[in-house]
Amino acid sequence: MNWPVIYKLTRYTAAGFFTTVVGFTSFWFLIGSLNVEANPANAASIFLAVFFAYIVNKNFVFKSKCSSLNALVKEAARFFLSRGAAILLELAGLFLFYSVLNFGPLVSKIAISVFVLLFNYLSAQYLIFKKSEVI
Repeated sequence: MNWPVIYKLTRYTAAGFFTTVVGFTSFWFLIGSLNVEANPANAASIFLAVFFAYIVNKNFVFKSKCSSLNALVKEAARFFLSRGAAILLELAGLFLFYSVLNFGPLVSKIAISVFVLLFNYLSAQYLIFKKSEVI
């Protein structure tokens, strides 16, 4: 068994769980306590969850240490662009599975979620938290 990889995947799964908690909790707080309407609350909760995901993935999962402010800005930009691409992938994938291939809505959501999860992990591993820009 490749324990370092298993350990990293476990950390990635934990980070994903807590990112989900941040997203749902912030959404609930915004609509329940601050009376923000659902759509703006959803947009804000997505932003907060992605920001949290960046911090946790950087420090806990991939343990990235940038050598300069410029490297940090590039790393953060790659992360946010990647997550934006993941959102587009999820939207297009659900359309494909549900509207074109006629799978059920839940099966479609689960199927595309697997692809999005793999996309997010691989992009983080090989495009965002690259060892060449870390100390």
